[in-house]
Amino acid sequence: MAHIAVAHSPLGAIPLRAEDLPPPLPVLSKRRLEFLEAVFMFYSSKRYYPTTEEIAQIMELKSRQGALSYIKALIKDGCLVRAPNVKKRYIRLTDTALSILASEGVDTSGQMKLFKEEQSLHQRG
Repeated sequence: MAHIAVAHSPLGAIPLRAEDLPPPLPVLSKRRLEFLEAVFMFYSSKRYYPTTEEIAQIMELKSRQGALSYIKALIKDGCLVRAPNVKKRYIRLTDTALSILASEGVDTSGQMKLFKEEQSLHQRG
């Protein structure tokens, strides 16, 4: 068995297996990253998620269908999820989305607690 990483502790180096590491973040196109950031910024400023129509308008897409295509792709990438039993403002950002945005230089630190609280509410309800 090959070890791919090592964690350091007071007792010395501890080899880690691949299954012990988090999965790599998906690589997003520039446009998908812009889309994700637009959803994040909308939510950060208003404290609720945008509708498909609002996203289409923000991203200057010709139709709601264009926004739906991006939403479906970002759900597949693990960046968005659909909130159950919600019709209009149904998308939600995931931890993966926040990690990607943070890796791209977007300051997500102030929003992390808010997102965690919201996620726990949705998981309970």
